[in-house]
Amino acid sequence: MNILKTCILFITLFIITSFVVITYMYYTKQVLFSIIQHSYSKKSFITFPSGELLSGSLATGKFKALEDNLGIIEIRFLTYGRVTADSIVFRLKEKSSKEWYYVNTYKAKEFGGYPLFPFGFPIINNSKDKIYYFELESLYGRKERAVSISTFEPVIITKHKFNLPYLLENKKKLVGFLSNKIKEIIQETNAPYYFLLIYIFLIFLLILKKIFRKAMIQSFININKRFQDQSKKKAHKAQWLLIKLQQAIFSVFIFFVSLFAFIMKRLYSFHRWLGKE
Repeated sequence: MNILKTCILFITLFIITSFVVITYMYYTKQVLFSIIQHSYSKKSFITFPSGELLSGSLATGKFKALEDNLGIIEIRFLTYGRVTADSIVFRLKEKSSKEWYYVNTYKAKEFGGYPLFPFGFPIINNSKDKIYYFELESLYGRKERAVSISTFEPVIITKHKFNLPYLLENKKKLVGFLSNKIKEIIQETNAPYYFLLIYIFLIFLLILKKIFRKAMIQSFININKRFQDQSKKKAHKAQWLLIKLQQAIFSVFIFFVSLFAFIMKRLYSFHRWLGKE
């Protein structure tokens, strides 16, 4: 029976921790649950300028779409902390196509606001397993007044959007979506570290609770035995001291919870800063 209670307790803690982590990831927008994303390295580039993208220079690449509903390609740029007057032409097409599927021009000064700049285009419903080519062309880039492509991985991220009604109507798609989403959360975010940290913290609090509960019960028993033949005044005084001890323990508990919340907040701020850098 004790084993069953322990298993139920750990499962309950698992569910609580999962809920906290998922809520945190959603609240901070680190995970968008309707979108599946996949990361690609620098190797996806066919031509990769080693320095700045100067006027007329091209960066070209290709990738294999791993999901349907391709709608965004994000690319990591280096802006060198300056506002650049250059404009970048983004082009995208399927390998078998002779014409570009999407062409648009973007101001390079906008790149600095994103860890990876999103190039959005009309969603391609049947994109899975197809090869796509893309180009980045500088129009006005000059030395020390241009951007370059970062080598910090991942360099490219593709995003695929799925609607909930569509997934609910297609059970096989739903299973595949959930499987891929779990893999993405594990591989692309810090969720596993947050989960482990919170789970260990909850177990630690549970152990502390049991230790103090047993200590308090034993203390009351000892007090009753000790003062059963003495005045009620001394007994009440001892009980008052125990109440104060409980309040002190509660204050310590609040301190640890506040410290944990502070650490989590700092970690989130650090990851946001790291992403911007």
